[in-house]
Amino acid sequence: MIGSVGEIAELFSLFHDGVIVEASGEGHDLELRVRIAYLAERVAPGFTTFVVRIHGVEDLAFVTWPNEASAGPQTLRRIAEIFVPPLDILSGDVVAGRIEVVCNQPASSALHCGGTLAFGAQSADVIDHNGKHYSVAELAAIADAYWRDWADRTARR
Repeated sequence: MIGSVGEIAELFSLFHDGVIVEASGEGHDLELRVRIAYLAERVAPGFTTFVVRIHGVEDLAFVTWPNEASAGPQTLRRIAEIFVPPLDILSGDVVAGRIEVVCNQPASSALHCGGTLAFGAQSADVIDHNGKHYSVAELAAIADAYWRDWADRTARR
């Protein structure tokens, strides 16, 4: 289990370039399916996603970046509004004790091009297709190995 807001924020930074393709909530829990094939495939060939279960979620909000310069930002609070179309993860951080995730939302159907997802939380779990749970340290090691391999491949070109 991932037990601090700092680690939850770090998790979203590790999932940079991932896409939140599904989201659902029950009570104070939020479940996200994050498609991030370049990391999931390192766990097992054919894996493309991780499930992120966030527990004790409070005050979930998505503050948009409007497409039109003259439009002001909107604050979305319902899961169906926030995660449709899917959010592309850029980074996570902690601001005033809350998790903030900077996201693109490039779909042409949206009135905005991204925004900041913000919420309070108590803990999180990250689970693969086989039901294995991961710590932030394990995910960081997987990501670090991927980026080392990527750097080696590009250096040989």
